[in-house]
Amino acid sequence: MTKEEHKEIERTKRLSIIEGNFSVLQTSFGTNNIVPYAIAIGGNNPHLNTFVGFLSSFPSLLGNISQIFTYKLLERYSRKQIVSLFVFLQSIMWIGIILSGALLLHLQVSSTISLSMLVFFYSLLIFFGAFAGPAWTSLMKDLVVTNKGAYFGKRNTINGIISLTAFLIAGTFLNYLDKPYILYGFFLCFIIAFFGRSISAFLFTKHYYPEFKIDKTSYFSFFEFVKRMPHNNFGKFTMFIATFTLSVAIASPFFTVYMFNQLNLSYIQWTFIVLTTSIFTLIFSPFWGRFADKYGNLSVLKLTGFFIPFIPVLYIVANWIPNKNTVFLVLCISEVFSGIFWSGFNLSASNFIYDAVTKQRITICSAYYSLINGVGTFIGATIGGILTSMSISLFSFNSILIVFGVSMILRLLVYLFMINRIKEVREVECFDIKQCIKAEVPHWAQKPFNEIGFNLRRI
Repeated sequence: MTKEEHKEIERTKRLSIIEGNFSVLQTSFGTNNIVPYAIAIGGNNPHLNTFVGFLSSFPSLLGNISQIFTYKLLERYSRKQIVSLFVFLQSIMWIGIILSGALLLHLQVSSTISLSMLVFFYSLLIFFGAFAGPAWTSLMKDLVVTNKGAYFGKRNTINGIISLTAFLIAGTFLNYLDKPYILYGFFLCFIIAFFGRSISAFLFTKHYYPEFKIDKTSYFSFFEFVKRMPHNNFGKFTMFIATFTLSVAIASPFFTVYMFNQLNLSYIQWTFIVLTTSIFTLIFSPFWGRFADKYGNLSVLKLTGFFIPFIPVLYIVANWIPNKNTVFLVLCISEVFSGIFWSGFNLSASNFIYDAVTKQRITICSAYYSLINGVGTFIGATIGGILTSMSISLFSFNSILIVFGVSMILRLLVYLFMINRIKEVREVECFDIKQCIKAEVPHWAQKPFNEIGFNLRRI
């Protein structure tokens, strides 16, 4: 590598962080508010939960299917063309999303039609964004060669500060709008999301793209990938993440519906609950990045994956708490744990791909991985949507609480039966919890942990 190439790579790594700052405006003002937007459109629509399930699953599935074709496009077009074009097309879809609510507001079309339009345009938004995914992944593998955990931890932290601030502004703004004007509030948020993503698309044109050659000998079909999955480490990792995602998706789309329609929380309360996750994700992402660089991504997956199944417990408990302020506090506590553990799990799952797959196969493998993950999300959210739409009860648990319970049990079973089938793919230090406590915890606080001393590799 020449000195000039090194300078270009370092410049692009810095520019990628700036690009991410604008990209998160789409998330904070846009995608994070899609389910509340659907609830505002749907009102008392009897099929609302089904639409919410589709919003959380079908767009993801469609987007992940698109990634298979990205590999073929890379044979004809540059990564720069693919990433910048499809990110720009993604930004345009916010106009259609605004239109879906505007027709309900001004032409009095039925909420079912508006929700159907919302699913359509949001699916295209995810589709275009996903199309660019494998090309961006391969670019970052070329640019970030060492200390991936530290770099992406830093990137996530900086982007997270912007995201947190923007989401707080959006939530506060929506909270103080009267119900007749709430859709106008969403329209303004989505306009900001449109401009944020458009600027992001422009910045991609300024990136440095090292020469990329498709190695056709490294290509293999999706069916070959599926056939080999049970027999190789990356395949086992993909199966674990997909089934874990399926288990999570059974419940995850419906937490927002539960908070608004069953617990009757306000927009500002919902915003602070979601922000709690973002804050602790922001705080712990750098820690998990350094931890993964030292002890390996698999150690992080093992540690965080064990606790994630228990996150919905407090959501279930909240149903029987009469005081609304106490409910709010309990859900914030739940999201503290969510931010801590999901930040490590998601960061290490992404970085494990970079470690486990060769440069030549990163594009096609990440596409197949995303597709199988998308299928898991689709199946899980569909199951959850069907169950929450049914009038079923068990003891004092209604349908949505049953869905939370089913999700918890499946998460734990998937973790226990599959995590030990995956192997770390690079040389790392062996992580021992007792040694970690001695190094990180003050001496006066170590006494309760003196009897703890097991190797995480044995979990």
